[in-house]
Amino acid sequence: PRPPSKSVLFLALSAAGVAAVIPCFGFSRGIGEVWTTEGRPTVLDQGRLSYVTKGFEKYHWRAGEAPMGDQSSNSTSVQGSEFQVDFRECAKKGLIGALGVIPGTVAAHPFDVIKIRMQTSTDSISQAMATISKSRGIRGFYGGLGSAVQQKTITCGPMFLVSEVCTQAMQATGLERGQACFVGSAMSGYITGFAAAPAEYRKVLLSQRVPVPGGGTWSYSKIFEVGRGRTFEIVRRLNGAAIRNGMFDSLFFGCQYVYQQRGLSPGASYGLAAATAVLIGYSLDMAVKKQMVAPPDTSPRSLLALIKDLYRGPSLLKSIVSAHRGINPKIVEFTINYSAIGVCSVPIMYACNHYLTSVFS
Repeated sequence: PRPPSKSVLFLALSAAGVAAVIPCFGFSRGIGEVWTTEGRPTVLDQGRLSYVTKGFEKYHWRAGEAPMGDQSSNSTSVQGSEFQVDFRECAKKGLIGALGVIPGTVAAHPFDVIKIRMQTSTDSISQAMATISKSRGIRGFYGGLGSAVQQKTITCGPMFLVSEVCTQAMQATGLERGQACFVGSAMSGYITGFAAAPAEYRKVLLSQRVPVPGGGTWSYSKIFEVGRGRTFEIVRRLNGAAIRNGMFDSLFFGCQYVYQQRGLSPGASYGLAAATAVLIGYSLDMAVKKQMVAPPDTSPRSLLALIKDLYRGPSLLKSIVSAHRGINPKIVEFTINYSAIGVCSVPIMYACNHYLTSVFS
């Protein structure tokens, strides 16, 4: 029998990923409904929505108030303001990002490999899949998985934690929670994006099988060894990734807050917010990937020049299509990845609240 085409295989993988995520939306919403029957959803003074479990009300404090029995260790005052950083809330967000991203990354990694191939070449989906599977078969779709998990863990744990800190800091200036999410997350995204950029650079080199001068594999030491004398060029790549992450985080956390306020479940709000951020910032991501696919001993073009090239074409429509080549697997990848984080946020928050209840009771 004739084997299925690559496009059919891709559609099947997409359907399987979406089918695996959709039931999770209902599961996460169901858990949330159980919580609201046992406790109540409470809108804090700063506009943050938080599920409070039964028996935990007296241990969950509003922004601007220290927890009961502790006036110093768990919160930090901002001079001249009633606002205080809620470190426990920040720690919970960090756990959600660090733990929830692992299963999502493993499930979505094949789409990441396909997307990078399409971003850094002129291949269509079927051509990208054929090229990837030609030499290593199904293993080719998991090239660089270890670095991907490492990058996402390094990024998402601090990403969620630092985003919450910066968001609360922006609230201290008088911004509403929604506005603070957009502004604070842009700041935190740049910081965490720059820190995780070396792992992303290595992942791109490995997944796209960029030849290593002198043989071997792309380790961090090998990257800087090959790029000796071109440290500034490597830093340019890291800076580009940081700018892109700042834009993505701002859109993701801001939109996730908006969608959550509209009543979406954690899995749905996280997945839809990720898809929104990908759609808006995709051309910048393509430019960053084109910088990173270049070996460290070469000088990449600037982000602005690369973005201009993306939108050059015989017509506006064709240039837009060309600038968004590979966006389908990217949206599928991020929807699966961040939906998994949203779903995992429910049991993680429940476990944290249960632990704090047992400690303070």
